[in-house]
Amino acid sequence: MSTILTLNREKPLDPEAMRFDLDKPSFLKWLIIILLGIALNSYWILVAGYVIGLIVTCIVVIFSAILWNKIGFRILSKTVMREFDSFNTKYHRNKDLKKQHIDIKSNRLLGFTGKIILKLIGFELRKENEYYIEAEVNDIHISSIKDIFKLRLKDVLSSCIGLSMIIGFGLKFIILELEYIEYTPDLQFDFIFYFIIVSPIFVFWLIPVIWVFEDAQVRTIEKDAGLNSDVIVDNIRQGILGKLLGYGGILFGITYLMDIAEELAPEDFAESFLYQLTWAVIILIFFGFALSGTAYLTSALYLSAFHEKNVNRFRKGLSNYIPIGVTVIKLEEVPKIKPRETSAITDTIVCSCGFINPPHDKFCQTCGNPLPRKSLSFEKYCIKCGYERSSGMQRFCKSCGRKFT
Repeated sequence: MSTILTLNREKPLDPEAMRFDLDKPSFLKWLIIILLGIALNSYWILVAGYVIGLIVTCIVVIFSAILWNKIGFRILSKTVMREFDSFNTKYHRNKDLKKQHIDIKSNRLLGFTGKIILKLIGFELRKENEYYIEAEVNDIHISSIKDIFKLRLKDVLSSCIGLSMIIGFGLKFIILELEYIEYTPDLQFDFIFYFIIVSPIFVFWLIPVIWVFEDAQVRTIEKDAGLNSDVIVDNIRQGILGKLLGYGGILFGITYLMDIAEELAPEDFAESFLYQLTWAVIILIFFGFALSGTAYLTSALYLSAFHEKNVNRFRKGLSNYIPIGVTVIKLEEVPKIKPRETSAITDTIVCSCGFINPPHDKFCQTCGNPLPRKSLSFEKYCIKCGYERSSGMQRFCKSCGRKFT
């Protein structure tokens, strides 16, 4: 059972309890992160040329992190606060909170773009739900390479690969319509290979939204289901664009790569479904490895340079529109089952066929054979837990394991 306690807003909140902290890498850790990122991106750097490859990788990493912060976070913070402001006004919620002024006139384009993006990614405020900000937040540690790969990199890889495949598929039809460019499978493959490295630039509207929402810990109380702590993040990941760029994009990419495989394959394998599928999966894994270096460096740079500040700014701004609460979990002890109020020892007569007869019967009620004159006494109910014994052949209690006498 979960209950929500709203904090007394007349008393100042403890800044340390409200603050989201992020464990930033040390100089040595940063050196390891950079070397690992370059190693993962080594094949692409080798193909593009050492100098050009390193320069392009650095530009993509720095530009992507800045873009995630400048545009992605601005879209999130401004638009989400406007949505909560409209929600409160429309449904007369949280009147006691002092609202922060948002300059809408100077950000019409940003507000319009943000509203469309939030709609497409599945962000929605429902009348029957209540929302609050968790007072105490969970800090994250990005100094651990394992934690970044495990907790963050999956979002970037799936989004970038899905977006690259969709753009590559659309480009195929554009090239086919152009007379001065000849379409070839090799050209299509090369485009995806080079584009996928720069693809983190183009997911600025999705990744920071997911990560800031996840770490800001905006809770939802659903009318029927009760507390659902991650419903907003889950809706964003399962929204139209989330599905399209996530697992849907990967499946779409396999289908798209199978078409390229059919055009590149030798004649003996061109129509083989197994060959096309195997080739597509291997190339998709190869693209994932080629992207992982850039995605890893971009994630590490954004998280260490901007994410902590963005989460705290978002939590502070949003506290003007929804209350700050503490989730209290109550664990109720399950009452123990009392043993059945029945005599533990019952005189019965067990026939050779296994049927248990009442103590005064002379003939078996099942097979009709004469019963032994001397009744066999056995323990019908377990004296420890009250479990009913099925037959005299059962030696141990099925509930607690006690041996019957």
